[in-house]
Amino acid sequence: MIKLTISNQRGGVGKTTTAFTLARCWADQGKRVLLVDTDAQGSIWLVLNLEPTKWLVNFLTDGAALSEVVVPAYKNLDVICSNKGTVKAESNLNATMAREMAFYGAFQPYEQDYDVMIFDVAPSISSLHGCCIAYSKNVLIPVSMDLLAVEGAGASLNSIAILNKHYQLGCRCIGFLPTQVDHRLSGTTVVLRQLEQLSEETGIKVIHNIRTDHTINRASREHEFLQDFDPKCKAVEDYVAAAEEITELMAVTNGQQAQAS
Repeated sequence: MIKLTISNQRGGVGKTTTAFTLARCWADQGKRVLLVDTDAQGSIWLVLNLEPTKWLVNFLTDGAALSEVVVPAYKNLDVICSNKGTVKAESNLNATMAREMAFYGAFQPYEQDYDVMIFDVAPSISSLHGCCIAYSKNVLIPVSMDLLAVEGAGASLNSIAILNKHYQLGCRCIGFLPTQVDHRLSGTTVVLRQLEQLSEETGIKVIHNIRTDHTINRASREHEFLQDFDPKCKAVEDYVAAAEEITELMAVTNGQQAQAS
């Protein structure tokens, strides 16, 4: 099973686009996918023009069943949407013991229903952020062509290290995903060089680049998946390649985690 948190503590790196586009890539392969938005801004349901009747907060704090909360976004792809009520869920978590472990009780009973679970988190340290990493154990870090995004990646690695220190969960970053890549710009070269250096220092792989593609913004304005808006665009080509690479990395990672346990 693929369980994956999409995280970078810098905003504007393409994190949410990465989350729902990768989710769609795996859904198109016939995998059953659950995409969970844990950011109170609720970007996913807004971008995809979904119509949820219940939200993440209802699932986490009000006792709603998963079937009541999920919204079908495409064949094989369900979404749990977030809204301002997520702040309430966050507040309730802060008052509990071992709060980072809360998602085990919430999501583990439904693992048999899905082949992939993807968690999109806010670009900040929070209890929900920790819950996602602790439960998924695997983190993908999108990095846009901005040196601050590299710093955000480093902060995300620090969060993983802290969780492992406290809970010995074996959480790890499975890869850095360069986004908004335009090799015509000198800044891109600088950032990719910094990312490669971070990769060498940490042993974390740099995954297939996602090139700059204005189709992403146009698809968002039309509330469509990239795959529906322009299935032949550069971004779709890159995300499909990235999904294949991540699947291979996850197979290795799952094997290592199984041996460790």
